[in-house]
Amino acid sequence: MTAIETTNQPRVKIPGVVYPSHEHASKYAGLEILGGQTFFDVLLNTAKVHGEKPAVIADNKTLTHNQLNEQTDRLAAALLDMGLKPLDRAVMHIEDTPTLLVAFIGSIKAGIIPICTLAAHREHEISQIATQASAKLIWSQGKSEKFDYVDFAERMCKAVPTLEHIIVAEPTEGDTYPSVPNLIASMDAERAKAALAQVVRDPFQVAVFQLSGGTSGTPKIIPRFHSEYIYNIEQSARVLALGTDERLFMPTPMMHNLHVACGWGPVMLSGGCTIISPNVSGDTVARSLAEYMPTRLCIAPPTLAKARQSQHWTNEAISKVRGMLSPFNARLLNEALQVPVYHVFGMTEGVIMYTRDEDSEFIRYETVGRPISEHDEIRILKPDTEIEQTLGEVGELASRGPYTTFGYFDAPERNKEAFTSDGFYRSGDLMRAVEEDGKRYYQFCGRLKDVVDRGGEKINAEEVEQAVMRHGAFMAALVVGVPDPIFTERVCVCVVPRPGAVVPDVTELGRHLQSVGLAKFKWPERIEVIDAVPLTHAGKPDKTALKQKLLSK
Repeated sequence: MTAIETTNQPRVKIPGVVYPSHEHASKYAGLEILGGQTFFDVLLNTAKVHGEKPAVIADNKTLTHNQLNEQTDRLAAALLDMGLKPLDRAVMHIEDTPTLLVAFIGSIKAGIIPICTLAAHREHEISQIATQASAKLIWSQGKSEKFDYVDFAERMCKAVPTLEHIIVAEPTEGDTYPSVPNLIASMDAERAKAALAQVVRDPFQVAVFQLSGGTSGTPKIIPRFHSEYIYNIEQSARVLALGTDERLFMPTPMMHNLHVACGWGPVMLSGGCTIISPNVSGDTVARSLAEYMPTRLCIAPPTLAKARQSQHWTNEAISKVRGMLSPFNARLLNEALQVPVYHVFGMTEGVIMYTRDEDSEFIRYETVGRPISEHDEIRILKPDTEIEQTLGEVGELASRGPYTTFGYFDAPERNKEAFTSDGFYRSGDLMRAVEEDGKRYYQFCGRLKDVVDRGGEKINAEEVEQAVMRHGAFMAALVVGVPDPIFTERVCVCVVPRPGAVVPDVTELGRHLQSVGLAKFKWPERIEVIDAVPLTHAGKPDKTALKQKLLSK
């Protein structure tokens, strides 16, 4: 392997990426927090230590750590053999399967930067993100019953000038594109090792392009660097006290930062395995729980509710659970399931918090805990200022630390708004700090950002509003979240119709949003007709008033 540079700066700087300053990197390198390792190194070490233990289980098939390591080595070398190069970007458009993990890790090992898009994303998101990132490759699920991913990938290649390669997840008859299994088969293990030994390993270089829920428009791209992302994952494993025999069941999108940093990432590096569900139907989830008896859980409330209504649900299936993560309702979940439940709060841009076993009942049930690293710096600011609130006052959470971002990719104007003058990231989340036994914990109090939290998916209101307005029947459209006992919130769009226009129902509006390429989970589930947009004293749309009006109905 090529020797790693020790300057605490990347050998090559990608235009548009905001890298940590030399002072920042040196500070944490001096504390032995950052530097020294890349994902290639830690994954190789995991395979050496835990080789024959299962790493991934799906559809009664097991992939051991050794098998995962060898397959991803061979795939990585095959990518380089195709002409792809380190620092090229690759769109991940594969459903949650072992193949997705193999493609993701294989990309990183080749030095290629995976872009963590979701299989649910469509033209609206993929075309803009791939164009901004200058993506060279799109990983495609292939042809499925519900959606033709190959046709979609071909259309994206025509729409995005830099896209040159399509690789499909599984081979099918008549394929014109290489598949993951065939690429692995084309490269023997020794050739792969020799090819990968030539790839420069740089702990301060970008490993992954993650995505933000965003405050406006399409999701923002967040560069995550090898060293800091590994630290983030390892700190999660430490705080969660993960063992080497963990079995994680977390049927949420595997490319989400929550899954990478708090789910399969820390479990894998600890030597455990991740159970992948083929879908999130109630019956499938209940059967998976019964068959694999996981030790760790993180299940979105709507999915859990469906599973508990299934005829296949048994309490015995969760009897081995050592811990369950949830963003809220720990008390209710603990009482209902009789398993330890820990609140988790986090953002792709930075700080992650958990509650812990040793916390009091008040802390476990009424707060989101405290940060995973002693080096995380937290401020609660008076909104729209840099004035720090006093203990107990509600304000905007701002954070800085070893794994907090320094800026969105190629978004200088947004970056000016997103950070304080001394580099604290403004989260847009409202928090209150409380103290107990000399430690500071945080209570989530709402959001400043204009997003809807539908079952854990952060849906940007402006993005949906812009897509709705393309229908042509409206003079104005405002998206708000309305409370829901299962999904936390559902998407409601309040519309002012054009004179004489026929207001579409939810089904017709869905057809329109499908035609403009908006991911289905963002579609409004309720339409409310209003006479005019209510305004604040400052002349801005008053969504608080809209929500109050909806709640009064």
